[in-house]
Amino acid sequence: MPIDATAENFDMHATQGNVLIDFWGPRCQPCLQMMPKILEVETAADGALTVLKVNAPENRELCRRLGVMSLPTYVFWQDGQEVGRLSGNPTESEIATTAARLYKGEDS
Repeated sequence: MPIDATAENFDMHATQGNVLIDFWGPRCQPCLQMMPKILEVETAADGALTVLKVNAPENRELCRRLGVMSLPTYVFWQDGQEVGRLSGNPTESEIATTAARLYKGEDS
């Protein structure tokens, strides 16, 4: 189940293992449309991936810190380090393929 991340709890959740950070906004239609698909990506990973959801308008300083300039943005972290990023409305397939490539060592 995705974790709602804030500036206060972000480091606690993002620094261990494989993490997909979903930066979204309540007025961003592509963000809202992708929410169930991101849940499917997390479910398909079968415990190998944690999804953090960051409400960008409520966490502007965190967005600045991580260089998030547009929504939706999906940032892939591994053990506290950014290893990939997608933005501008990627498809579920692009997100799943990127996660598989980054976290399982598969080629795209």
